[in-house]
Amino acid sequence: MEKKLEFLKDYRSLKKDALRKLNPTSSISRGGKSVGYANLTDYIVLINEIIETHKFFWVERIVDNQNGFETVYLKLVHENGEETPESSKAIHVNENMQTNGSAQTYARRYLFMILLGIHGEADNDGEETVKQPKVLPKQSEKQPTKDLNPIKPQRISIEQHKMINDALKDNFDNQAEALKWFCKEMSINVIGDLTDNRFDKAMSIIKGQDF
Repeated sequence: MEKKLEFLKDYRSLKKDALRKLNPTSSISRGGKSVGYANLTDYIVLINEIIETHKFFWVERIVDNQNGFETVYLKLVHENGEETPESSKAIHVNENMQTNGSAQTYARRYLFMILLGIHGEADNDGEETVKQPKVLPKQSEKQPTKDLNPIKPQRISIEQHKMINDALKDNFDNQAEALKWFCKEMSINVIGDLTDNRFDKAMSIIKGQDF
């Protein structure tokens, strides 16, 4: 019971702090100018700073639904092991990687707003890419059967996600700059984008880099 009470107390404080710092009327300074939260990387850096203060980290997974859609799942995990229920957002995908990336960006922002109790904002980011068609096209009986279980890299596990966060804390003083640098080096938007086959490389880069 004590473990659960600690989680609930920290989660209430987290949502209160997030609503104060990340609400749609707030802004940040980028290039000497005050701007809104259009840049997901800036938004994630601020979210990481807030949730770590309240003893949380976040975990993401993306599931291929095999029907032209993916579902993005996001949850917060407390340091004592308790976690929030997963929030999810379905997105339409195609062969255009840039379009898919925009859709995933929109979904992440949407899910963070739910988990942190932040109200919606006027935002067109990814709006066109996440619209779902009313009727999915039927497969022709003459078309060859596709492999429904292609082998592909998986997203990093919860444990690997935590190991990367801990490594960044241990090796760098400026966590915000370290996260930006790491995402740029690995060509990802957020740590959750990293696949398990790149985990070892990510860890070696963190431990070998010196700010």
